[in-house]
Amino acid sequence: MRFIKKFVKNQIIKVCKCLGETSPLLLDFSTIEDGKNASYLLDSMRTARFLEPKELQAPENKKVLIIAPHPDDEVIGMGGVLSQMVKNGCDVNVIYLTFGADESAKEEALKSADFLGYNCTHFFDFLPRNIVFDNKVLLAFSNVISQTRPEIIFIPFMLDDHDDHRRASELLLKIYEEGMLLETQDIQIWAYQVYTALPLNVAINITAVIDKKIEAINCYSSRFSQRNWAHFAKGLNAFNVRYLSGNTKKDYAELFLQVSLPNYLKMCSTYFRNSTDQCYTTKLYNKKP
Repeated sequence: MRFIKKFVKNQIIKVCKCLGETSPLLLDFSTIEDGKNASYLLDSMRTARFLEPKELQAPENKKVLIIAPHPDDEVIGMGGVLSQMVKNGCDVNVIYLTFGADESAKEEALKSADFLGYNCTHFFDFLPRNIVFDNKVLLAFSNVISQTRPEIIFIPFMLDDHDDHRRASELLLKIYEEGMLLETQDIQIWAYQVYTALPLNVAINITAVIDKKIEAINCYSSRFSQRNWAHFAKGLNAFNVRYLSGNTKKDYAELFLQVSLPNYLKMCSTYFRNSTDQCYTTKLYNKKP
């Protein structure tokens, strides 16, 4: 029965596309399977009105760990604040989850790190959409956190629209559930934006370093076959100025959800709950326990 429904739906989609009429597709939200889970976190997208985002400066003199599911996420999502933190005396380390056989991406990550002045702490070398949770991985991931002893962890928000971005938050939750993540009370989470709007509460003006951010993104030249990521990021940061005060005609901003690590883990637990069969589209991730 499910196969028949899927087949009929696909045929309707083909007909709609041939006719140039897409509204039937755009108005059907019934197949968004994680909607109920996400609704516990996002009852409204009126973030400017209800969450009252604060305009802050980048952290100073902090130990920082950035989790980048892919090489370039760290600069596309938060390259401006990253640059400011380095200038502000922060010890910034980046952990990369996926690379696979793409050696050019690793070289570009090192180039970007050298340009902005942060440390490439660890490369996990997973293939995209293939981040596994075996004991070896969990131990290695928790060891990086133990060794860097971060006061702030930056991570893509758990609802960001890429399965690997979501998987990073589930990985953090997993090492906590396995007892591998201790002393969480004093760690802050700054969830950052790559693709998707998030329930932000912090906006940081990056106008002074936008050109430096773009140059750091351009270090990842091999990643531009899909789209111009520098153009993408700059446009997103221009859109984000709605959360800045004063004259913002030519300004740029990066957005974050700043919460304590225990509270972020509670949010992760709420979303992923007892299974992930509604949280992902990737077959490997979309499994019940």
